[in-house]
Amino acid sequence: MSREERFLKPREVAELLRVHRVTVTEWIRAGRIKAIRVGRLWRIPESEVRRLLEQGVRGG
Repeated sequence: MSREERFLKPREVAELLRVHRVTVTEWIRAGRIKAIRVGRLWRIPESEVRRLLEQGVRGG
């Protein structure tokens, strides 16, 4: 993560990937997506979304 990294909400990531927000949250909890927690809220680095798009996400 760079110092100027942009962080996205699970809802924003879900819209980009065309999946449900709950799916993104499940991926975070399962360790498939790196994210940080700010209080009760999850934030996903934009670089992590790029990684997902490059590698693909497997269901399951």
